[in-house]
Amino acid sequence: MRFEFEAIGMLTDIPHMVQGAAMAIEDAAVLTRALAESSILADALQLYQRNRYDRTTRVVHESSDNAELFHLGSEAALREAFSKRDLGGEHGAWLFNYDPITVPLV
Repeated sequence: MRFEFEAIGMLTDIPHMVQGAAMAIEDAAVLTRALAESSILADALQLYQRNRYDRTTRVVHESSDNAELFHLGSEAALREAFSKRDLGGEHGAWLFNYDPITVPLV
């Protein structure tokens, strides 16, 4: 995934995770902070990209995994697949404990 700077595109619809609105808010918060840190637009956009790339990539991959999961052929297959997933613990920590206002920008 690469962000293009000719036009800014933010992640606003992540199917199968119901994360679209949350990701758009995160994008806006991090972009606002990046723009506040640098008066040079290209530098601010690079800062934004560096700080959103890993998280947005992971959300997209999780969404793709969910797409496959939600289209399994039977209830038994769906139950088996869900039983193997860690929907609490680590999954919840990386997804739901992220704070775009306080996360350090690097």
